[in-house]
Amino acid sequence: MTDDQIPGGRRTIALSLAIVVLAGVFGGVLGAVVSRQTGLEAATVAAITFTVSPGSFALYGVVAAGTFLVTGLGVVVALSRFDDGEI
Repeated sequence: MTDDQIPGGRRTIALSLAIVVLAGVFGGVLGAVVSRQTGLEAATVAAITFTVSPGSFALYGVVAAGTFLVTGLGVVVALSRFDDGEI
């Protein structure tokens, strides 16, 4: 790895963490609004039932965004290791 690539990697990690935090904040706000406006006590997503609260929606947002970003970045890192001449 060269010195040119290190700051780009740090920016990518910082941006990914910011997206995950933003997803958590948005999920928390959404959970507060949904529980207050609709009076729902439980919701089911993909056969998983959870309570409707700011904490549970924030956790769901963090896990969903984190899983998506880690998977996507993992694929990019794995593919970038291939030599262009060997494909």
